Amino acid sequence: MPELDKTGAARADSEPPPSKRQRQTQTTDSPQGMLRTSSDIGQRIPHSSDDGRPITFTTQNGYTYDSLELYAPEPPTDNAKLDPDDLITDGLGKLEAALQIPKRFRPERQSRDLRPFERGYWSLDCSDWTSELRSEAWVFLANYVGGGVAGWGIWCRRDAGFNTLKIYCWGHVVAHIFLVLYLASRRRILYTGATWIDGDSKPVIVMGKRAYH
Repeated sequence: MPELDKTGAARADSEPPPSKRQRQTQTTDSPQGMLRTSSDIGQRIPHSSDDGRPITFTTQNGYTYDSLELYAPEPPTDNAKLDPDDLITDGLGKLEAALQIPKRFRPERQSRDLRPFERGYWSLDCSDWTSELRSEAWVFLANYVGGGVAGWGIWCRRDAGFNTLKIYCWGHVVAHIFLVLYLASRRRILYTGATWIDGDSKPVIVMGKRAYH
């Protein structure tokens, strides 16, 4: 879990100094093991695996339904220069190829361009999600984010009632993390909308809501 500074802010929620940035590492977990094919979205998280077993939390990260925060593993220290594209893990790259960012990520409003290493978070209203969807989404995020597939510096927070969900990320992978939420929510994010809020608590990207049919 990221260390906290004196203000209580997570260390991963500020832009790292150029001389101390850490290079991205990935686990051997593949997003293909957590996603299934679908004619609509290419891949998605299922309610159960193909052999009928329920999707469960992986054991190595220790997260449960009672966890209110999920953190990606910390990488080893590396003094090499970190390029923005180093933030895109193999897992996120495969997700980008399967779901096609230009097709899925179409903000209704964006107030400015994002800096690659700035920090912010996606905020979602989950108040109308079913209990089943909330449970499935939390398991998916625990395994995907907690397993390191989304990369270092990605973490999630929800309230006790699971009415709101926040996922913190780098500016360079904002669209990729939106796709992660697209899968975790079973496309529900298209109908509830989402907002990316920057380090100054200002909304920068607003995803519009589709009407229910």
